[in-house]
Amino acid sequence: MTAEELARLEAWRNTHKPGSERDRTFGRRAREARHWLHTIMQEAPSAPTLDRAELDALRARFRAHLARLDAEMTELEGEPSIGGLFD
Repeated sequence: MTAEELARLEAWRNTHKPGSERDRTFGRRAREARHWLHTIMQEAPSAPTLDRAELDALRARFRAHLARLDAEMTELEGEPSIGGLFD
């Protein structure tokens, strides 16, 4: 590599950030996401509202329903299947 080519290469390196544009974009978005997450985690929790209580009750019902389905699935694991289509 000639001295002129080396000088052009160094000038180019000084004006361009390392890595691909995709990698730089990913890094920038990851930093923004971490900053956003840090910001919302530092906020004081809001006062409970009627909507929040209703949502919590629905979540509890959903978790109970999932627990019942899991219990049914564990009961059925030992039984022979019907049809054998996916066995």
